[in-house]
Amino acid sequence: LLSLVDTASVGLSAAAGEGAKQLGALGPATTFIDGATYLFAFLNVATTNLYANAVARKEDGSGVVRTAAKIALISGTALTAL
Repeated sequence: LLSLVDTASVGLSAAAGEGAKQLGALGPATTFIDGATYLFAFLNVATTNLYANAVARKEDGSGVVRTAAKIALISGTALTAL
């Protein structure tokens, strides 16, 4: 959905005759960001699974959440640096 909004806004705001060039430049960036988003989606699945297991064993799940938050922060910082 975000890629669609980006493409629409670039396409609509492009100067006459420049739209194809600007949309062509947007393509690789959109592909990279979408791929990174899907790559880091494992954090959601893994954290939910590990937290549910901890709660089922009557343990404190805050360690799982804390670790996932650290990984998310490091991954987000690394992605921003690129």
